Amino acid sequence: MTKPVRFLTPSPVAPIEPVACTEQQIRTAHMLIAAWLTYPEERFDPALTAYDEVRDALPAGIRVHLDAFVDWAVTRPRREVCEHYVEVFDQRRRTALYLSYYVAGDTRLRGSAILGFKDFLGALGYENDTDELDDYLPVILELSATSGDPLVVQLLAAHRDGLEVMRSALHAAHSPYAHLLDGLVCTLPEVSDEVVERFQRLITQGPPTEMVGVNFAWSTS
Repeated sequence: MTKPVRFLTPSPVAPIEPVACTEQQIRTAHMLIAAWLTYPEERFDPALTAYDEVRDALPAGIRVHLDAFVDWAVTRPRREVCEHYVEVFDQRRRTALYLSYYVAGDTRLRGSAILGFKDFLGALGYENDTDELDDYLPVILELSATSGDPLVVQLLAAHRDGLEVMRSALHAAHSPYAHLLDGLVCTLPEVSDEVVERFQRLITQGPPTEMVGVNFAWSTS
């Protein structure tokens, strides 16, 4: 049985270099990661099956990370995976799956940031038909996989600081989901020193916390 997750203030993890990918390889990786980063229900097992079929078509630098996650997922009871998912993603600030949260946190700017994601989806001719907000990472990953538009990859790269906060926190917790964030950042272009400094600062301080009347039950970790 998976041990309870302990969240300490994370330290930056070792950077990951971009892996050379074709457009199709990026789309495939993003679709798989999108399915596995959603709550482990109807899409989870089909994605595991699909991975067996497409694994060899992915670059080795991405396979090594996805393999590590799949090796864990296929050997755990689904209930245990679900409990771990809730503990990791639903209760901790530094592992929130909402990209605008790392920019705006619990502040008045959050609504405008989410609206920006909605406008971005609309500009590409897509609409979010899930129950999640438009800045939900799996939604953006699925948009990348479905559209194949390089602008979506650039959007993800622009939020690399938030992804690195999440990645560092997941590694600090020894969560298998850290492998998915490792695999994701492999598909993104190299980041500037300015972005590196920004996400290192966020890792230490966490997202902004000005409260606006919404009571989140997340830990400060």
